[in-house]
Amino acid sequence: MKINESATSSNSAEEVSRVIVEYLKERYPKTFVEDVIDNLAAIKKSNRLGMEAEVITAIQTNESEKSKIIKVLRTEFDFNGDIKFRTDANILGGMIIKIGDKIFDKSIRSSLQKVGEAI
Repeated sequence: MKINESATSSNSAEEVSRVIVEYLKERYPKTFVEDVIDNLAAIKKSNRLGMEAEVITAIQTNESEKSKIIKVLRTEFDFNGDIKFRTDANILGGMIIKIGDKIFDKSIRSSLQKVGEAI
Protein backbone atom coordinates (compact mmCIF):
# COMPACT_ATOMS: atom_id res chain seq x y z
CA MET A 1 0.00 0.00 0.00
CA LYS A 2 1.35 3.39 -0.90
CA ILE A 3 0.33 5.79 1.85
CA ASN A 4 -1.29 8.98 0.67
CA GLU A 5 1.08 11.87 1.43
CA SER A 6 -1.82 14.19 2.27
CA ALA A 7 -2.98 11.77 4.95
CA THR A 8 0.41 11.69 6.63
CA SER A 9 0.81 15.45 6.61
CA SER A 10 -2.72 16.07 7.86
CA ASN A 11 -3.33 16.92 11.50
CA SER A 12 -6.56 14.94 11.49
CA ALA A 13 -6.40 12.03 13.93
CA GLU A 14 -9.32 10.46 12.10
CA GLU A 15 -7.41 10.50 8.81
CA VAL A 16 -4.24 9.09 10.36
CA SER A 17 -6.26 6.38 12.09
CA ARG A 18 -7.95 5.50 8.81
CA VAL A 19 -4.59 5.19 7.04
CA ILE A 20 -3.17 2.96 9.79
CA VAL A 21 -6.25 0.73 9.82
CA GLU A 22 -6.17 0.39 6.02
CA TYR A 23 -2.46 -0.49 6.19
CA LEU A 24 -3.09 -3.12 8.87
CA LYS A 25 -6.05 -4.58 6.95
CA GLU A 26 -3.81 -5.16 3.95
CA ARG A 27 -1.06 -6.83 5.95
CA TYR A 28 -2.91 -8.74 8.68
CA PRO A 29 -6.09 -10.77 9.13
CA LYS A 30 -9.28 -8.94 10.05
CA THR A 31 -9.34 -10.31 13.60
CA PHE A 32 -5.84 -8.98 14.23
CA VAL A 33 -6.85 -5.45 13.20
CA GLU A 34 -10.02 -5.59 15.30
CA ASP A 35 -8.07 -6.83 18.33
CA VAL A 36 -5.49 -4.06 17.99
CA ILE A 37 -8.21 -1.41 17.76
CA ASP A 38 -10.08 -2.86 20.75
CA ASN A 39 -6.91 -2.99 22.83
CA LEU A 40 -5.89 0.53 21.89
CA ALA A 41 -9.37 1.72 22.87
CA ALA A 42 -8.65 0.36 26.36
CA ILE A 43 -5.70 2.75 26.55
CA LYS A 44 -8.09 5.67 26.18
CA LYS A 45 -9.96 4.55 29.29
CA SER A 46 -6.87 4.18 31.45
CA ASN A 47 -4.91 6.84 33.28
CA ARG A 48 -2.16 7.87 30.89
CA LEU A 49 -0.44 10.75 32.68
CA GLY A 50 3.14 10.00 33.68
CA MET A 51 3.16 6.59 32.01
CA GLU A 52 5.67 5.33 29.52
CA ALA A 53 4.80 3.28 26.45
CA GLU A 54 6.96 0.75 24.68
CA VAL A 55 6.14 -0.41 21.18
CA ILE A 56 7.78 -3.68 20.18
CA THR A 57 7.81 -4.95 16.60
CA ALA A 58 9.55 -7.88 14.91
CA ILE A 59 11.22 -5.64 12.36
CA GLN A 60 12.46 -2.10 12.72
CA THR A 61 9.82 0.55 12.12
CA ASN A 62 10.82 3.47 9.95
CA GLU A 63 10.36 7.09 11.02
CA SER A 64 7.10 7.43 9.09
CA GLU A 65 5.59 4.38 10.84
CA LYS A 66 6.82 5.60 14.23
CA SER A 67 5.33 9.01 13.58
CA LYS A 68 1.94 7.49 12.73
CA ILE A 69 1.90 5.29 15.85
CA ILE A 70 2.89 8.24 18.05
CA LYS A 71 0.29 10.47 16.46
CA VAL A 72 -2.48 7.91 17.01
CA LEU A 73 -1.46 7.28 20.63
CA ARG A 74 -1.29 11.03 21.32
CA THR A 75 -4.36 12.30 19.48
CA GLU A 76 -6.76 9.40 19.30
CA PHE A 77 -6.00 7.86 22.69
CA ASP A 78 -4.85 10.92 24.66
CA PHE A 79 -1.57 9.24 25.66
CA ASN A 80 0.88 11.90 26.87
CA GLY A 81 3.78 9.85 28.21
CA ASP A 82 7.09 8.89 26.61
CA ILE A 83 6.93 6.38 23.76
CA LYS A 84 9.90 4.11 23.08
CA PHE A 85 10.33 1.71 20.17
CA ARG A 86 12.38 -1.46 19.98
CA THR A 87 12.57 -4.58 17.87
CA ASP A 88 12.44 -8.18 18.97
CA ALA A 89 12.59 -10.79 16.21
CA ASN A 90 11.29 -13.39 18.68
CA ILE A 91 7.74 -12.02 18.39
CA LEU A 92 7.82 -13.14 14.70
CA GLY A 93 5.46 -10.39 13.52
CA GLY A 94 2.68 -8.14 14.72
CA MET A 95 3.12 -5.72 17.57
CA ILE A 96 3.24 -5.51 21.35
CA ILE A 97 2.39 -2.25 23.11
CA LYS A 98 3.25 -1.89 26.79
CA ILE A 99 1.77 1.04 28.70
CA GLY A 100 2.39 1.13 32.40
CA ASP A 101 1.43 -2.31 33.68
CA LYS A 102 -0.82 -3.08 30.69
CA ILE A 103 0.43 -5.24 27.83
CA PHE A 104 -1.40 -5.39 24.51
CA ASP A 105 0.16 -8.39 22.81
CA LYS A 106 -0.86 -8.91 19.20
CA SER A 107 2.32 -10.68 18.18
CA ILE A 108 2.35 -13.71 15.94
CA ARG A 109 4.30 -15.61 18.60
CA SER A 110 1.55 -14.99 21.15
CA SER A 111 -1.12 -16.05 18.65
CA LEU A 112 0.77 -19.27 17.88
CA GLN A 113 1.12 -20.03 21.59
CA LYS A 114 -2.64 -19.60 22.04
CA VAL A 115 -3.32 -21.97 19.14
CA GLY A 116 -0.89 -24.51 20.64
CA GLU A 117 -2.61 -24.30 24.00
CA ALA A 118 -6.01 -24.80 22.41
CA ILE A 119 -4.95 -28.01 20.66
